[in-house]
Amino acid sequence: MTGTAFSVWPASPRVHPGGPPHAVRVAFVALVVALVAGGAEAITRAVRAFSTADPASLATGLGFRAALYLLVLAVAVRMTYGDRWAHLLIAIPALYTRHARRYFRKR
Repeated sequence: MTGTAFSVWPASPRVHPGGPPHAVRVAFVALVVALVAGGAEAITRAVRAFSTADPASLATGLGFRAALYLLVLAVAVRMTYGDRWAHLLIAIPALYTRHARRYFRKR
């Protein structure tokens, strides 16, 4: 009995035959653009502060940002594969923005 709900075989990945839905693709591209902009901003700030700041602290800050951006990119990639936990992990922080709090307070 293959294909039953209680199969012991690993589940096949949820890959859409034509790629992810349009909304997911747009969200992924927006996240990647934001990550690239954040990386460019971090490098620009580090270059401008290089003469006055400690190089070790600059390297630590850049390393931490790079690790965080890579983590967000990995979650965004999992989102394109249809993982629900990735959708939630990316959507929940958006509910805590000032705009969202104002929107839900009015309702």
